[in-house]
Amino acid sequence: MTDASGDVSGFAAILDPMPGYQRLALIKHGQLTDIWINDLSDKMPAYGSIFMARITSIFPEHNRVQLNIGQMGMASMRVANMRGSKSGTFTAGALIPVTVQAEPREQKPAQMRHGIIRETRFAIIHHVPDTSGQLHLSQRLKAGLANQQASELMDAIDTLRALALAHQCQITLREPALHHPIDMVMANILAHVKALDHVVAESKIITTQGILAPALSLAQIAEQHVQSEHICIDHDGRQWADADIDQQIDIALSPSLPIPEGGILHISTPPGAAVIDGDSGTSRLSPDALASAMITPLARQIQLRRIAGAIVVDFPRMDHAGKDRIHQTMLDECGNDPLRPICYGWTKGGLYTLDRRHQRRPLSDVLDWHKVPAKHAAIAALRQLWQSGQSGQSGQNKDSGNKNGLPPRLHLTQSMQDWLNGDGRAIYDAVCADLPLPLPPEWINVQP
Repeated sequence: MTDASGDVSGFAAILDPMPGYQRLALIKHGQLTDIWINDLSDKMPAYGSIFMARITSIFPEHNRVQLNIGQMGMASMRVANMRGSKSGTFTAGALIPVTVQAEPREQKPAQMRHGIIRETRFAIIHHVPDTSGQLHLSQRLKAGLANQQASELMDAIDTLRALALAHQCQITLREPALHHPIDMVMANILAHVKALDHVVAESKIITTQGILAPALSLAQIAEQHVQSEHICIDHDGRQWADADIDQQIDIALSPSLPIPEGGILHISTPPGAAVIDGDSGTSRLSPDALASAMITPLARQIQLRRIAGAIVVDFPRMDHAGKDRIHQTMLDECGNDPLRPICYGWTKGGLYTLDRRHQRRPLSDVLDWHKVPAKHAAIAALRQLWQSGQSGQSGQNKDSGNKNGLPPRLHLTQSMQDWLNGDGRAIYDAVCADLPLPLPPEWINVQP
């Protein structure tokens, strides 16, 4: 496995920029920690996308309203203290701006938050109708500032507060703002504030429900995690292959995960609580050593697989001192997860419990290779076509060139063609529009 060149924290990002189906992999010391997909055939509301929503029903006893967001269906939004003075803000039939805070899962609709929200590396910018601008500091940032006698960021607080007031938005500064040049922080926040001003203006004149602004692009997501010089744009697929990304995804879709010391993690994620069982397998490690060896791969897989909700871990049996050590190590490992799981500790029965909030759909739902094999086979064929076009060739096989003015040939089964003619048409059109081809590809029907 090739360790992509990373920043000082070991992180690097590989971006596959194929139009219509872009992929972004975040890698730390050669290990895949996160993957994001931008799929034009996916009709689910994505985390961070912004909608104008029509209120269809109000449930004050549950502090919740039901929303119609247009072609992507229905959504739900929790409203604190709905019976209080602000309850009049939400009336049936009203059109309001909302932002996706949790993608649909387990037959549950997308969960929204009122207002227009954009999360960046350094701040969360939140426009709420009829609300004045304010500046807030995250708890982690406050703790970091308390340990410093002076900071350029402290000197910029008044400027940022004035920016929030001028643009009538709430700006919550995040802890990474403390560790980067103030000019970079200010430029990043100002650019996003101005971009959201256009979305806010549009929300005031639109008269029907539907999407207002898409989620962040994969390039913008990459910039939240690594510096631009550590983002590898992978036009020909070599860096993706060298980093063994597809193999690591296969492991993350498997119910069993071998760990280097000989043990096995069995990971079950049915609706409800996820269960992770540590099996000694061929390991000769002591229970304490085996439990310690489980923690890092366990925490990494929870993040990569996007496991959310209640999580129960069955570690090997240990004494109280061993359990205390495992709990502290779990706290340290989970502290590296961007969603900050809450580690509750041990039950009386000896099971370890934690909770991770839901944000994005599970990886197994997004990369449903076994559920829709024709889709992923068709995308793989399009990727070969696109990558060969980027390298100066015109097709995926030796006989698929257009040196004689002929269209490139794309070998597909009937089921792959049917998918491209249906749900995948937007991806096909995006790929072909980006290729320097005088003629569109010729589809060659092959037997499965």
